[in-house]
Amino acid sequence: MEFYSSLQCCNRSDLGQRHYFLRTTTDSGAVVMTASTGSEFSIERPEWGHGAFTKAVIEGLKEFRADFNTNGSIEIKELDLFVTERVKELTGGRQHTTTEIPQTLPNFPIAVR
Repeated sequence: MEFYSSLQCCNRSDLGQRHYFLRTTTDSGAVVMTASTGSEFSIERPEWGHGAFTKAVIEGLKEFRADFNTNGSIEIKELDLFVTERVKELTGGRQHTTTEIPQTLPNFPIAVR
């Protein structure tokens, strides 16, 4: 099984909003994580250099903070949980991520130490 990950930005100028999402594709399907719901703004701060979603993904993967069970790998569901909670924390509950994981997709590792 091959894994492909990309962080992409879609600028909806008609709404004045930016929507960020992480898409991970396997042979079994695609996982899509969005920075916010369709009715919310994706909050950015100059001191972060990007938005809350990107900050949470970086902290979760680069700093390995999403490895909740401390087994040396970060599975997609661990990253989802970390990013969801961290974005709420960073934005004071004003931004809510969404994630779509196909039911047939196993909880696969996306980072390993």
